[in-house]
Amino acid sequence: MADAREAATRGATQPAEAGITVVGTFRSGTNFLRSVLELNYHCTVRYNTLGWKHWVLPLYTPDGVQTYPTTRLAFITKNPFSALASLHAYAGGRRNNLSSSARDGMSAFLSNPFVIHNGKGESLEMWFRTPVDYWTAINWNLSSAVASPLAARPVRYEDLVDAPEAVTDGLAGAWGLTRREAPFQVIENRARNLPNAGQLVDARAYARDEVFDRDRVATHRYMDDYAPADVALVMGTLDHDLVARLGYADLLTRLAGASGRRSAARTLAGRARALLRRPRPRSDRHGA
Repeated sequence: MADAREAATRGATQPAEAGITVVGTFRSGTNFLRSVLELNYHCTVRYNTLGWKHWVLPLYTPDGVQTYPTTRLAFITKNPFSALASLHAYAGGRRNNLSSSARDGMSAFLSNPFVIHNGKGESLEMWFRTPVDYWTAINWNLSSAVASPLAARPVRYEDLVDAPEAVTDGLAGAWGLTRREAPFQVIENRARNLPNAGQLVDARAYARDEVFDRDRVATHRYMDDYAPADVALVMGTLDHDLVARLGYADLLTRLAGASGRRSAARTLAGRARALLRRPRPRSDRHGA
């Protein structure tokens, strides 16, 4: 009897596992954000509370029958160049949930239609003029949820990679989450493609075998995937009001400028190599 009372007391003092919903585009970091939250706070993350996690949030009218469920909502976004580079690499594999021109190279990928579906055969589909339009449409919708009844909390992927504890402590403070007793944990390898919901056993269950290249994010090495014309296409197609709303305006200006300088440097280096390969004229050692 005493054992039962002790167990009940322990259960009463254990913080409840708060329900959280995480959404974002393909390759935006939804699984990584989930791993940091569930490993370090008393919470359980679900993806499909408001529909598919890689899709838009539903638009309900105030006088309609449908209403939004009660949930703590976070949407995660990557800057467009990082997001599109990740999406290009992902789409280049054998994917049954999207169609694109990724296998024809980055330039073809960026300038041709992008179609998403559920990969189950007779699926509904959604067509976008380009992957840039996909990034814009989804992030426009998700960012509008900040001022909606859903009160979504935005998370920039770059901030999460750089300072995961500071970012998630900010979410925890807004949502009233309680920290777990163990030291703060962050997986070192790439995050797994996780199921819709359900607590995992430990940090290893959240991670793949492949090492996560944090330096690629920190030093913006993904820009090496773009030719100057690709950078110009992306910058010319984006909605810059949205870019500013998400806090990426200054970063994109720097990345586009650095890309132009790298292109000029490569051109000069190529010309120098061409000059070095030219045969030198023979000198007449005996004079005229």
